[in-house]
Amino acid sequence: MRALVTAAIIALLTTAASAQSMNVLQDKKRLVTEEEVKAQQERDSAYKSAISKVPAQKPATDPWGNIRGAGAPSAQTGARAGSK
Repeated sequence: MRALVTAAIIALLTTAASAQSMNVLQDKKRLVTEEEVKAQQERDSAYKSAISKVPAQKPATDPWGNIRGAGAPSAQTGARAGSK
């Protein structure tokens, strides 16, 4: 009885595994038509023109820059610079 149940479980598991790999075995490459190529080129050119219209980002500003005194160490020099 155990052998029959074990064989049934193995058969069910291998069937599920083979069903999942069926799409991998079939190599279907779809050919692209001239119309689809032109549509893709139009989309690409529209995307590039839209991206070129976006203004450049401003560099990050230091919101605490005017609060710090002139003698205070900045974040770029680091706290260890004067400790040697």
